[in-house]
Amino acid sequence: EMRLHHERFGTRRFEFVDDTFCMRKDRLRDFLEKVKHEDFVSEWSCLTTVVSLDGDILAQMKDAKCSQIHLGIESSNEDTLARIHKRVSLDKLDHILGIMNSLGIKSHLFFMFGFPWETADHIRETTAYMKKIASRVTYFNEGGVLAPYSGTEVYEQYKDELGLTNWWLRDMENPPLHPLQPYAILDYPEDVRTAIGEALDFIQLHNSNNPEVRRALLDQVA
Repeated sequence: EMRLHHERFGTRRFEFVDDTFCMRKDRLRDFLEKVKHEDFVSEWSCLTTVVSLDGDILAQMKDAKCSQIHLGIESSNEDTLARIHKRVSLDKLDHILGIMNSLGIKSHLFFMFGFPWETADHIRETTAYMKKIASRVTYFNEGGVLAPYSGTEVYEQYKDELGLTNWWLRDMENPPLHPLQPYAILDYPEDVRTAIGEALDFIQLHNSNNPEVRRALLDQVA
């Protein structure tokens, strides 16, 4: 499929948007061994989980021309991570970021704000953690405010209490949160809105100051 895209469209950079991309190590190693010998592939990136990565796999991915890895972290608050069933070890994330930096693999981290149970302190805890690891992170996802989709546990649990039923069919009535997040599905208390705004301010500043991000944006325009 990659070769077909290259032949038809001249594609040389590839992105795999599949958070199970690294789950099957046998399949992944087979892919890595094949792609590193393909001259038409200049670089590629993928979405995966922290639990799927280790030093050996990362070294093989780098050898096979992996340039960036997207990781969904969502929060640094242990209660929130437990509620959303996110198996993220922050100690392991720190370790993985260190290896990625040493190998020259760029990192793109996703965090999410505004879960119904979150307080302003919860959000500021995550923002403080993001600041702690920022020197080793290429890019933080911009936006990241909760959008509870139908069928998800958060939606089913809170749809009646918070009036979320079929929210996607209604006009957004809540005031804008931030230039990076012009609308909000939930109507947050003022202190929570302020904390979310602070988090998004930091993300915007981090990304705008990062030369890798500026270079990537210029490449997109070109």
